[in-house]
Parts: sequence; structure tokens; C-alpha cells
Amino acid sequence: METAKQLIDMHMHTIYSIDGEYTPKQLLKLCNKVGYKYISITDHNSIRGSLEAIKLSKEYDMNVISGIELDCNINGIDLHLLGYDFKGNTDPFLKIENEVLTLERNRANKLLDNAYNILKLQFDEEKAYVEGHKGIVTGESIAEASLNDPRNDDNEFLKPYRKNQKRSDNPYVNFYWDYFSQGKICNVPIEFMSFDEANKIILDAQGVSIIAHPSITVKRNEDVIKYMIDNGVSGIEVYSSYHNNDDIEYYKNLSTNFNVLQSIGTDFHGKTKPSIALGSIIQKETQDKLIEFFEKRK
Repeated sequence: METAKQLIDMHMHTIYSIDGEYTPKQLLKLCNKVGYKYISITDHNSIRGSLEAIKLSKEYDMNVISGIELDCNINGIDLHLLGYDFKGNTDPFLKIENEVLTLERNRANKLLDNAYNILKLQFDEEKAYVEGHKGIVTGESIAEASLNDPRNDDNEFLKPYRKNQKRSDNPYVNFYWDYFSQGKICNVPIEFMSFDEANKIILDAQGVSIIAHPSITVKRNEDVIKYMIDNGVSGIEVYSSYHNNDDIEYYKNLSTNFNVLQSIGTDFHGKTKPSIALGSIIQKETQDKLIEFFEKRK
């Protein structure tokens, strides 16, 4: 097994994501303890955590590459598009962040109503709002408030997320995926920007775009993946905490066939996804190729 000193992780989150736990400084300390050589902080629709981490990185023996994870949509599929290593203007990302946060605030009451009326949950409403993000509610924050409220002890909807049950590995985010994600009974849709728009913003900033954890978004829709690659996407996140061995083999072969980068990302968030640990994905050949790619861009 390779030592942790060779690790690269191109997907992690801070408090600038509405579901992240750690500040950029706290996350860098954790990464330094693990022994990362290369990292990128890819907060949802925000570049602020990444830029803050780059300034702080001088205190640590690691390379921090600028990054972001944009919510967008292609053919009716909600997609996460990762952007990296920006050499140009990143001001448009600040506008995107403000726009998405406004959309999130606008649907907060509807999310709460669905939790109360469809799932029959009980919780103190103020506890369902995301700390540090005024007026925002998420499926994960509703799960946390509900699972910690004894009034829900007999609620059937919550049983799979309790200790030692089948969805208890990442209870908050699993609850989100099961009830509040696209197409689920409590979902309140947001009209995100198109893939083409998101990808153009990344490329206009002289960055690199990569498809995040495809197994939970575009899945194995090769026509859609090919369209994205034909329009400038440089890679696929092959090694992800969400991918089983069969997924890894499939996306690895697909990346080879399309002649694009294979990326590595844990999607570490902290308490929202407790089973995801920093340093949990080690792929020597792939990480060496990724480092070589980004070194050539310096």
C-alpha cells in the first residue's frame, strides 16, 4: 500500500458549502495531518474557500489548486461539474454563489413544509436552518434536526438512518438522497444553469472542468458524457467515495476510451458524510498522472 504522503484529493468541502463542516484553515490542518501532497477545495458554487486555502497553504507542505463545484443541468439531469486551476478571471463565480444562495433561501419554507406534511417529522424549526448560511434549509439539516428530536423516535421514515440501520453510514446525506434530491417526494426543484453555461464559465476562467461522481448524476449515459467531453470537459472523477469497484472499472475504461483525465476525490464534508474520510482513496498511477497534468499548467 502506498504511503499517505503521495495522496492527492481533488474534491472536498468547507463551510463555504452549505453542507460543509470545517473552515479552510481547519481543513488544511486535517489534510496536513493525513499527509496530502495535492488538494483542491471544491465548494458548492463558491470559490471563496478555495482562494482562502491557497493563501493559507504557505503554512503547509502541500499544493492547493483552485477549485469549485458548480450545480448545473443537462437534459433534465442535475449535474455537479468540477472546475480547477483557474488562470483567468474568477469574478463570475462570486455572482453565481450569490444567485444560488438566493435560490436556496427561496425554497426553504417549501422544504420545511414537505418535511412536516409528507414525512410527518417534528423538530424545532430554527435547528433546521444551516448554521452560517442565513435563511437556508437543506435535506441534510432537516435530517439532523429530526434525528436528534425524540418526538421522532417512532417515525418510520427515519428508521433506516438510525444507528446500525441500512442507511446509517451517512445518515444525513442519505436522507437527502432518499427524500429531497431530484425526483424524490420532498424535492423542491431549483432551476440551475445549464451545463453549457457552467462549462463556459470554467473554461473562460482558463480552468479545467471534470465531471463529479458520475455514478450519482449522469450515471452511465455515454451520450451525455460524450457531449460534455466534446464540449471541453477534460476528465471524469473515476475514483470517488460513491463508486464501487464496478463503477471504477466502468469509468476508468470510459476515460481511457475518451482519452481524458481520471480524477480522484473523496468529497469530504465532515459530519454530513461521516463515513467519508480524508486519505481514504490511494491510486498511485492515477495520482501521479494528475500531479503531472497540473504541474505542466504552472
